[in-house]
Amino acid sequence: MRHFIAGAFVSTGIIASVASAGGSPQAIAWFTDPKLWEEAPESFTSDKLYPASWVSEVAPFAVGLTRAGSYPSVSGGVDWNTWNVSAEGGVTADGSTVYGTNNGASLKITFGDKPGTDGSGLHGVGGTFRFLDDSGAFFTGNVRIELSNGTALVRSFSKTNPFAGFWSTDPLLTITSMEIMPYGLTPPDFSIGIQDLYLGYAGVPVPAPGALALLGAAGLVGLARRRR
Repeated sequence: MRHFIAGAFVSTGIIASVASAGGSPQAIAWFTDPKLWEEAPESFTSDKLYPASWVSEVAPFAVGLTRAGSYPSVSGGVDWNTWNVSAEGGVTADGSTVYGTNNGASLKITFGDKPGTDGSGLHGVGGTFRFLDDSGAFFTGNVRIELSNGTALVRSFSKTNPFAGFWSTDPLLTITSMEIMPYGLTPPDFSIGIQDLYLGYAGVPVPAPGALALLGAAGLVGLARRRR
């Protein structure tokens, strides 16, 4: 199976360099398998996804477990993995899925990413998405997913194939938002929903405070010795 991504066909579930909305190449790998996405920072060593000295971490969130009701937006996470899901007209939770209250509304997911000068920050994002009809049943539909750097993907979601994920393969390129928009469908026949959200961190390891203190002490000792 193949998908059209911003002007070029690539096989699903593999490392690929895709184009941004402006047509320039972007260092983005995309996946249709959540396990492959989760293992990507360590498994794709031959493709040098990240430098060997970097560490990675993945944080999953069950967005769909949000208490049933209607909200302007729903949020979660702490520090590097904070997230917020919103839509024009608000979102509705039913205990398993969070979806746009207004049929046909796009979902906007923003992240509280503040990368350091070493490039640490949010480099990976993925999710399990659903289309719901007026009765709340799942059905197959197409979406356009756009990341904060302008990278765009057209993807078909179904009940058995609900995942899409991305990793930035550029250590300095982090992801601050993702928008999921209807593609080729006309409101008000459906809603776009999200059940699970996966966020990935990659960055240079930072020494623990105790290690920093030891390093500082070692530096002071060395300085004292040189002054003798």
